[in-house]
Amino acid sequence: MTALAANHVVRDVGLRVSTVGKSADEKNRAREKSMMLLANQLTHVLGGMKGAAMKVGQMLSVIELPFLPEEGRAEFQAKLAVLRDNAPDVGYDTMRRAIERELGRPIPEVFESFDQAAVAAASIGQVYRGRLHDGRDVAVKIKYPSIDAAVRADIKNLVAFLKFWRSLVPTLASREFLAELRSTLANELDYAAEARNQARMADAYAGHPFIVVPQVVREISTGNMLVTEWFDGEPLDPVRSMPAAERNRLGEILYRFYVGTIYREGEFCGDPHPGNVLVGSGGRVGFVDFGAYKRMDRDARDFETRLWRAGVARRGDEIRALAVARGVIDEDAPITEEDCLRFTLDAFHWQMTDEEIAMTHRRASGVMSVIDPKSEDFGDIRRQTLPPEHLVSRRVDMATAGMLAQLEAKANWCRIASEWLVDAAPATELGRQEQRWRAAR
Repeated sequence: MTALAANHVVRDVGLRVSTVGKSADEKNRAREKSMMLLANQLTHVLGGMKGAAMKVGQMLSVIELPFLPEEGRAEFQAKLAVLRDNAPDVGYDTMRRAIERELGRPIPEVFESFDQAAVAAASIGQVYRGRLHDGRDVAVKIKYPSIDAAVRADIKNLVAFLKFWRSLVPTLASREFLAELRSTLANELDYAAEARNQARMADAYAGHPFIVVPQVVREISTGNMLVTEWFDGEPLDPVRSMPAAERNRLGEILYRFYVGTIYREGEFCGDPHPGNVLVGSGGRVGFVDFGAYKRMDRDARDFETRLWRAGVARRGDEIRALAVARGVIDEDAPITEEDCLRFTLDAFHWQMTDEEIAMTHRRASGVMSVIDPKSEDFGDIRRQTLPPEHLVSRRVDMATAGMLAQLEAKANWCRIASEWLVDAAPATELGRQEQRWRAAR
């Protein structure tokens, strides 16, 4: 089914709208028409997939895509929501057999109780709630049978499809982006690696005043089944109607975890998404799903820190020098210091400006300007080569900005970031709570 859809796309993409002799407005409308055609066909291709569609739908649903016309974005997001929530309907008997294969024994020998109704559907598996004989409540994430082969086939088809976007959105078909997409989706299959990732994050945030990463029950987790301690919380989606002060607090917590962890720990979750966030009692927020997980070495973090400082100071000369030294652009590239400053602020203005900024869909869309072919700077941006470790952190920035926009969260993001980037004193109550926790460790 997916291959047939991809072949259909090839034919449609070949039907280019001629822009010869047309006005700028006509050319822009023709480009928007082509972009909507491709966006619609992307959802069609994803809809034919058996394993990866839900994960890709999650990744895209929190990113504001600036190259789509305003009136088409809501339609595109609605289609992604269907994909995101379209989990396979696999009965309990089938999943019970899969769980018992991983345990090597019947469920009652390990669990005092086990709910037969799944509490959630992950991208490649289902989540159940159980209670161990030692009294611990746990979440059991078990892969769907035969899902590995389906996901690998989906990856191949999706990469083939994206290559046909190259003429309109080259960034989405770049070698770096496709390599990262392959890696992200393939890593979702390795629950043993995810268990190690989550265990490291759980240890890093143990005892934190408002961030919770559930501990892994390592003795019964396997490559196909991940068992963690249970965290009682509500999904992020229903709480967006909460008062502004609560949304702002929640937004700051998301920012501290998803972006701050990059610099605090040098390793981080690469998949910010509302489905991976649980709002608990007492102001605590739980974070789950560490299949997409990355590390950033000290040199890379130092580059990011120096770039942030130069952006805050509005020093285009420093930004250009950093980009050349890091291999992002060539020394003789026709990109000026002013260009470099503009590119940087387009993506990071919200984190590099010392004032309260309310995240909106428009601002989050601006973060995505680096892949917008309508941008006047797009030709220069295409000359840049972002190393893989920075490509992932940019994706985290984009997805986090999208989540903050969905919450319409407001904060001085620059001052919050200064805590981990220049060791500044906390400017918020959450920052002071976190400082006290770190000091007591």
